[in-house]
Amino acid sequence: MDLADCSKELLALAYLAGKSASRLIQRGHYLAGLHGMATGAPSLALDSFRSSIESCDGVDPGRGFEAEALAREQWNELHALAVDAAAKVGTPEHLLEILESGRARALFGLLQSAEGDDSETEEVRAANLRLDEARVELERTYLRVVEASNTRAQKRAHLKAFQEAQGSFVLRHDAHLKAIEAQRVRAQTARITLRQIQGRLASHQGVVTYGRTSTNVVALVISASETRIVDLGTFTEIEPRLTRINRIQLRPEARGDIGKRQDVTTQNSSEPSSDAELVSGIADLASMLWKPLGLDPRIRRVVVSPDPSLSLVPFSSLDSERVIECATSLSVSEHQAKVRDKRTAGNLRSQAILAFGNPHRPLLPNLSSAEIEARAIAGAAGRDTCHIGKAANEASFRTAIKLPWRAVHFACHAEADTEKPLQGSLKLANADELLVGEVLDLRLTSDLVVLSACDTARGKTYEAEGVVAFPSAFFIAGATQVLVSLWPVDDEATQELMVRFYAEWNAADPIKRVDAAMALHRAQQQVRAQKRWQDPYFWAAWQLWGPSELESPTTEKATEQKK
Repeated sequence: MDLADCSKELLALAYLAGKSASRLIQRGHYLAGLHGMATGAPSLALDSFRSSIESCDGVDPGRGFEAEALAREQWNELHALAVDAAAKVGTPEHLLEILESGRARALFGLLQSAEGDDSETEEVRAANLRLDEARVELERTYLRVVEASNTRAQKRAHLKAFQEAQGSFVLRHDAHLKAIEAQRVRAQTARITLRQIQGRLASHQGVVTYGRTSTNVVALVISASETRIVDLGTFTEIEPRLTRINRIQLRPEARGDIGKRQDVTTQNSSEPSSDAELVSGIADLASMLWKPLGLDPRIRRVVVSPDPSLSLVPFSSLDSERVIECATSLSVSEHQAKVRDKRTAGNLRSQAILAFGNPHRPLLPNLSSAEIEARAIAGAAGRDTCHIGKAANEASFRTAIKLPWRAVHFACHAEADTEKPLQGSLKLANADELLVGEVLDLRLTSDLVVLSACDTARGKTYEAEGVVAFPSAFFIAGATQVLVSLWPVDDEATQELMVRFYAEWNAADPIKRVDAAMALHRAQQQVRAQKRWQDPYFWAAWQLWGPSELESPTTEKATEQKK
C-alpha cells in the first residue's frame, strides 16, 4: 500500500469514526501531503499539509504559555513540510499564510484573550464542560443497562435513559466541535495578509520574514512594489555561525556575572568567543542571511520576523545602515499596534518613566553604571519614578505597575534559563527575583519595557512557537514593545547606549522624539562611533521586539503617513 492509499484509508476511517478523530484526519492529510511532494505535486501537497495543520488542536490559553508551546512541537515537522511545499509552489501569499499560521500561535491566542476578546474561548470552555457532563451521564446510564438484573420493564427504562443520554452527548459533541471551529476560523481570519502588509508600506519600508523548510532557510521579502521568495541555503551551513555568536561569554564588567550561562554552546566551549570571532560570525551571517535578500537601496526601515531558530541573530549588526525592528509574527505586531491605539483612544497611556537601577544584592557585583543609567532616564521631577538600591525591590515594582507608564526600565543583574525558561529572572533588591513565569500573570499598561541586563532575550526555543523568555512574557502582560539583550552586556557601555536611546525616544521636547526603532539605531551608531566601544560586543546585543509607534509597516499609522 503506497502513501496515497494509506492516506485515503486513514481519512475514511476517521470520518466513519466521526469528526472527533482529529489525529486520524491529521495523519491522513499528512500522508497525502508527503505523497504530493514525492510525486512532484507541491500544490496538492500544500493543500494537504494545510488541512493537516488545521486538524491540530486549537489554541487553548487555559493550558498555559509554555505548555502550549511544547504542544506545538508535535507538529513542527509538519509545519516545516508545509513551508517546503509553499516555497516550491512559489506563491508569496501561500508562504506568508503558512509562516504566520505556525508562528507565535500560542502567544497570538493569549494576547487576544488578555485584551478581553475571549468570548469564543469561553464558549469553547463552556462547551467542553457541557460535553464532559454528558459523557459522565452516558457512562452512568450505560452501567445501569449492563448491571440491570430486575424486571424487563426496568431494563427497558434503563435502555431508554441510555439512548436519551446518548442523544444528549451527540448534540453536545456537535456543539463542542462548532465552538472549536469558530475559534479556529477567528484565529485564521485575524492573521495579517500580504495585501494588508503591502498596502501599509511606504517606499522606504520593507518586511522580511524568515522560515525553515525541512532542510533550508527561506525568506519572504516584501516591499510596496514587490514580493520575493529567496532560498538562503541549508540550515546546517548557517547553524555553525549562530553557534559562534552564541558562545559569547561573560566579561569582567558584565551585568550578569552571577554564574555560568545555561547555554549548550557555551558549555561545550573551552574558550570565550573573542572579539574577532564575533566580528567574523556577524560578517558570515550577513553574507548568508541578509545580503542575498537584495533589498532596494531606497528601503531604510525593515521589520524582521525571524524563524525561531534565528531569533538570537543580531540583525541590527547585519545591516548597520537600516533601522531594524523584530516581530515574533507580523500578526502579533499588528495586534500590539491596535492595543496601543486603543489605549490612546481611552486616554490610558502615560508619559512617565518607571526605572529600577542597581538593586541592592550583597552577593552580586555592584552595578554603578546601572544606577547612573536609571537616574538619568527617569529624572523628570514630579513625573518619573526611580527606585535605586534597596528600594528597587519586588514590592515597589508590583505597586508601581498598577499605574500606566510610557516605559518600565530595569538596569540590573539577570539570569536566563534555557532549560526551564519560566525560571529566568531579573535580580531585584533584598534577594527578590522577578521570574518569567511571574511576569505572565501580571497586567501592566506600558508602551515599552527595557531589560537592561544580560541575556534577557534568551530562554527556551520551541521551533513551532518561538522563544519562551522575557519578551513574550511581557507582551502577554501588556507591553507593546520590549528591548532586550542577546548576550552578557558591558555595564558602562550599556549605560552610555541606554542614556542615548532615551535622549532620542523620550526627548524633553516631544516634537523631537523619534520611535523606539529609530532611537535604538541612533544610539547604537553613536556608541560604536567611540573607539573603545566600536567592537560589536558593546552595541550589537540589543534587540527591539514589537511595533514602533510612528513608522512600523505593520501598523495602520504607517498607511496614514504613506498617504
